Amino acid sequence: MKKKCPDSFVQKIKSRMKEQKIGIRELARRLGVSHPTVSSFVSHGHQPSFDTCLAIAKWLKQSQVFTLQEVGLLSLGLSDEITFADWKELLSNLSERDRAVLKKTAESMVEFEEE
Repeated sequence: MKKKCPDSFVQKIKSRMKEQKIGIRELARRLGVSHPTVSSFVSHGHQPSFDTCLAIAKWLKQSQVFTLQEVGLLSLGLSDEITFADWKELLSNLSERDRAVLKKTAESMVEFEEE
């Protein structure tokens, strides 16, 4: 069974779609995903995948971290002490593809910090 995302997130997406006068197929095109993927979270409230959340964040012009928190893929109450067990739990809930996207994102963040 797929996890649900908060109704407030679904309503935010629907509201933005209405503002932009676009449907599910057009949003899917803009996000670079299939229309069933968009329908899954817009019509059925299913939690989008990690990489879909990154595309949604870009479309909404908001932080990736905030979007991940909104859909429940990232805890709202991050502390300074994140343990290996915390990472293990987070990674165990991601697909192989999402783990690869997360790894690329983390690598790019490290490169950015080093500059």
